Amino acid sequence: MSESGPALGEDPALVAERRAEQLGRLVSRINGLLRDVTERLMRASSRGPTERAVCERIVETEPYDIACIGEFDVAHDRIVSEICVGSDRLGGEFAVDVDAAHPIAEALDTGTVTVSTESDLLTGVDEDIAAIAAAPLSYGDRTYGVLVVGSVDPDALDDIERTVVEALGWTISIAIDAARSRRFLATDEAVELVFEIRDSAFAPVALSTTCECELSYEGTVFDADGAAVSFFTTDASPARLLSVAETHPDIRETRAVTTDESGGLVEVNFGYDTFVKALAEQGAMIEALHVESGHGRLELDVPNAADPRSVVDWIRETYPDSELVVSRERKRPPTTKREFIAELDAELTDRQRMALELAYLTGYYDRTRTVTGDELAERMDISRTSFHNHRRAAERKVIGQFLNDHME
Repeated sequence: MSESGPALGEDPALVAERRAEQLGRLVSRINGLLRDVTERLMRASSRGPTERAVCERIVETEPYDIACIGEFDVAHDRIVSEICVGSDRLGGEFAVDVDAAHPIAEALDTGTVTVSTESDLLTGVDEDIAAIAAAPLSYGDRTYGVLVVGSVDPDALDDIERTVVEALGWTISIAIDAARSRRFLATDEAVELVFEIRDSAFAPVALSTTCECELSYEGTVFDADGAAVSFFTTDASPARLLSVAETHPDIRETRAVTTDESGGLVEVNFGYDTFVKALAEQGAMIEALHVESGHGRLELDVPNAADPRSVVDWIRETYPDSELVVSRERKRPPTTKREFIAELDAELTDRQRMALELAYLTGYYDRTRTVTGDELAERMDISRTSFHNHRRAAERKVIGQFLNDHME
C-alpha cells in the first residue's frame, strides 16, 4: 500500500498528523484481520470449512480481492488450490509444479513471502488480478501448503502488505498444525503411499534382480544395539541369496532361518543406516513389500501428522528410480495397530520384545514349527531358560493388553 509524499509547501505538522492517522487505521485494520482469522481458526472443528471462512474474511479486507489456500498433490508433485474465494465475482484456481519458476513454488522453496505482478505467472487466477502474494504454510519441519492473496491494484501488495500476508500465513500454519495434532491424538487420518521401486540401491531390489527371485517382507526386529534385522520369505535358494547379499554395501550379515524345497525364510541384518529405520523415524509404517525380478512394490501407512510429503521426498531422493503410484487419505480406526504397539512398548522390555518378535517372525508359533527355542536363544546370545522366560512374559503382557481392551 503506497503512500504519497507531502505536497510542495505543505505544513510538515499536518503531514505528520495525516500519516499518523493513516498508520493508526492501518494498524487497526491489520489487528482486526489477524484477530478475526485467529479466532475462526482456533474454534475450528474441521479444516476445509474453516479455511474457506478465513479466506472469505481476508477478501473482506482491503486491498485483497482474492484469497486461496493451496495444498500438495503428492502424487503429481504440484500445489493445487483447494479453496479459492474472490470478491465481486472474482475467482480463480491454480495448479503449480513444485519445481516451477512461479512465485507460489518459490514461496514454498524459500520459506518466505513472494510477490508478483507478472501476468503470465498468474495462469488460472482471474485475469483482473494484477498482483499476487504467496506465503508458505509451514510450522517446524512440516509444510502444509501455501496461502495466496491477490489484488486488482498492481501496487497494492507493497512491503507493508507483504508483512501482513506473512503474519496471516504464520497464523494459519500454527492452527493447521494444532488441528492435525489433535486429530492425530484422537482417531487421526492416515495417508496410504504405494511406490514402485526398480532402483538397485534399494537392497531388496538388488537381491531380487541378481537372484531372479521373489522376496516378501515379513517384519523387522531392532536388536539390542539398535541394528535393523529384517525377515524375508523367498522362492530362491537361501544359500544363493546369502551369497549375493554378501556383496551388497547396505547389508551387514545374512542367515537362513528356515529352508525347504521352494525357498525359505532369511534374516537380513541391515545395520543402523537402513530404509526400514529411516522410514520408521519419519513415522511411516511398512504395510507390505514385495519384490519380483527387480521390481519392488512398497506400501506405506503414514499419519498426516508425520508429514507424508517428507516421506515421498526421502524415497525419491534416496531411490531415484522409483515412482509414487498411489496416494490416498483414509480414516484410521479409533484404536490403531500403531497405538496398540505403542501401549505395549511401555510395558515390554527390550529382551521380551525381541524374544516375541523373533519367535513370531521365524515361525516358532506355526503348527509345523521349523525353529527351536534353543536356536532362538542362541540368536539372542542368552540361555534357553532365559529366552523362554522373556517370551512367556511378553506373551502374558500381549494377551493381557488384548483382553483388557476387549473387556472394558
